[in-house]
Formats: sequence, C-alpha cells, structure tokens
Amino acid sequence: MSDLLDSESPLDIDDVRARLAARGLLATGPAIVVPKEPRPEGDEAVIPLVPWTPAPTDDDGQHWSQIAEDDWDVEPGGAEVTVRCPGCRQVRARQLEATRLPCAPCDRTWRWAVCAGCDELALTLERQESWRCTGCGHFTRSWWRTPSYVPDAIEVVSRRKHQAMLDERARVRAGIRKRRWKLVALGVAAAVAAAGFVVGVRMAEPSSARGTVVACAHVERLRSGLASGTLTPDQLDAELGELQRESQGADRRVADAVVELRAAGAPGTASFLVARTALADACTLALG
Repeated sequence: MSDLLDSESPLDIDDVRARLAARGLLATGPAIVVPKEPRPEGDEAVIPLVPWTPAPTDDDGQHWSQIAEDDWDVEPGGAEVTVRCPGCRQVRARQLEATRLPCAPCDRTWRWAVCAGCDELALTLERQESWRCTGCGHFTRSWWRTPSYVPDAIEVVSRRKHQAMLDERARVRAGIRKRRWKLVALGVAAAVAAAGFVVGVRMAEPSSARGTVVACAHVERLRSGLASGTLTPDQLDAELGELQRESQGADRRVADAVVELRAAGAPGTASFLVARTALADACTLALG
C-alpha cells in the first residue's frame, strides 16, 4: 500500500483496484445484506410512551392528586360522629365511612391516615405529599397520592369504625362508673342519715328513761354478784353508792327502791331481801 502512495505518477483508480485485487485486499463478491424482521401489526404494534406529568396541587387543598371526588367519598353514608377540626377546633358531624374532612371556617381539608410508625389513626392536611405523626414523629406517605389508594381508603374507614366503637365503649364505661359513684354516695348519705336519726331519737328521749336503763342494768349486775357470793361488804357498799348516784336521774320508783335497798342492812337479812325484790319489781315496771 505504501508503494502506491509513494509513487509520483497520478493514481488511476482502475490501476489501484487491479493491484488491490491481485493482493487479495479487494472483495469482489456480492454485498451481505442482513434481513429485517417485519413490523408487528394489530395488538402487538408498538405504542409510543406518553410521559407522566404530576397532577397540580392547589394551595387551598381542594385537589387530591389521583382520586376523583365524584367517584367516592362524596356522600359516603353511614352513621355520623362528631369530629373536631385540628385547625380551628370547631366540632363538626362527619360520616364514619368518610376519609376526608373539609372545613369551611379554616379553609382547609384534612385526611384520616394511619401512621406507619406507631399505627395510630390521625388527621393530617390533604395537600401534603407526606405527613409527620405528632405522636412518634414518623414521616408517612400520603396514601391518597399513591396508586394503591383504594385498599388504603378501605383500611382507613375500618380503623375509623373501630375507633368509634372504642370511644363509645369508653363513654359507656365512664357512665357506669359515674352512676356507681352516685350510688355509693347515696348509700353513704343514707347510712349517715340513719345514724343521725338514731342519735337524735336517743337524745330526744327523756333523761329519766336513760337513767332508768342505766340503773336497772346495774341492778342486774349487782344481783348476779350477790347470787355468786363474790362481793365483799366494802365492795357491796361501793356498788350501792354508785347505783344510788346513777338512779338520781331515773324513774322515781327505781330511785326510791335503790335508797331503801341501801338502808336495808347487811345482805342475807329479811329486810335486804325484801328491798332487793322491790327494786327488781320497780325496774320491771319502769322499763315495761
């Protein structure tokens, strides 16, 4: 090849081809053609890809990405419960099957969502792509902005119904505890009133009746002591003196009988036995 380039004579294309062919450097066969596969038709035709563009988000939170409001969650039905708006704190009624809470006073829309960290049901702003749990601080993707929003919505509704059941059960238990404390308080008040009534009746009784009861009880103890023979003369005199002091506010018949017993002399004498019998009869008449 170099001798062809170094030659001073003008190059003849036919002469160059002849020399290359003589050296086996020039291919003279037919051109190699690679056949192409036929273009598919019908369903197998190539469909051009359409680039995805994210849905716009409004500042007022009325648009929620992939979900069409006319398809579901407009009039969800079901029982209504009271809900407090996290923004303006106003209480509103909302169906249990709803997943969103639009609030006109604060011009915001909220969504019920379950935290992926602590599994707690919470209300968060609808316009957010992700939200942070106020309990554990975990960030969770906004389920209504994902392709799997339908099963997520069903899970949220189920959690709302379960939470409503727990709240109702807690209210019932609180009512039972409140009624129980009321019953206990009423019982205590009734017991105090009954005790006060008894004390009042006892205080309203005549002093002579109380004195008679005390004196006659002492007479019964004295009779048991005399029957057993365990009282000494000094002890008997002390008991009779105490009995006379107690009988001062008793019935007149009992008081006179006590005085006669003390003046009857020594135990065992006829006068003492008569006086003791008269005292017992006086107590029977006074207490009867």
